[in-house]
Amino acid sequence: MKTTRSTAKNSNKFIGSACTMVSKAFAIGASILAFAAVSPFKAQAATLVSSTFDNGTDGWVIEDFTSATSLIYTPTYFSTGGNPGGYIQDTDRTTGGWVFKAPTKFLGDMSAAYNGTLSFDSKMPVKGIEGNSEDVALTGGGYSLLFNNPNNPGINWTSYSISLNEAGGWKVEATGLAPTQPQMLAVLSSLTNLWIRGEYSNGPETVGLDNVVLSSAPQSVPEPSLTLGWLVSGAVGASFRLLRKKASP
Repeated sequence: MKTTRSTAKNSNKFIGSACTMVSKAFAIGASILAFAAVSPFKAQAATLVSSTFDNGTDGWVIEDFTSATSLIYTPTYFSTGGNPGGYIQDTDRTTGGWVFKAPTKFLGDMSAAYNGTLSFDSKMPVKGIEGNSEDVALTGGGYSLLFNNPNNPGINWTSYSISLNEAGGWKVEATGLAPTQPQMLAVLSSLTNLWIRGEYSNGPETVGLDNVVLSSAPQSVPEPSLTLGWLVSGAVGASFRLLRKKASP
């Protein structure tokens, strides 16, 4: 009789302990899910290559098309005043058009940037009489693609983000038509030039450039509710298994 009471007492003790674990598992799960509700995850684009100009010109040059053979200059570097940090800048030197030309790290096989973005910041603290022209040019795979931003940079930093796909607003220079997907991929997979506009007017202008970034398409990640649901259900399931085990005679 004493043994029976002792067994029942121990069984009740184990059941109470397991129930406490189940209750704690539910409490932890509820806290985790509540956190997920206010802190959702989202897809993130990966940076393939970038120039933030915090330590110099990073290989960028000025290319001036004033003559049959273009002229190459080194832009002026500023360690402060960027968006934020350092940036590069140049002032119209000739009567020809000029651009910021990307270094080799932006060139070659950039097919991973398809459906991603090209982003940069620009400003024009000294303005002339502005014209409307293409703001970005990509060449490669036998094609030249042009993009015209909807607005020119202001006297303060203006940020741009351009989609890198056939629906992003690009035009094939030779036809004036939107590129096909094979044409877009041909350019990105063998990129030979990336130019960003510096010439905005007939008179002298000063233009700054900062934070040039080539990014891949955003990558999908598991929903936090699904991942956390697995964790919570696992914890609760383990507690119930323990409950059954301890309650068994």
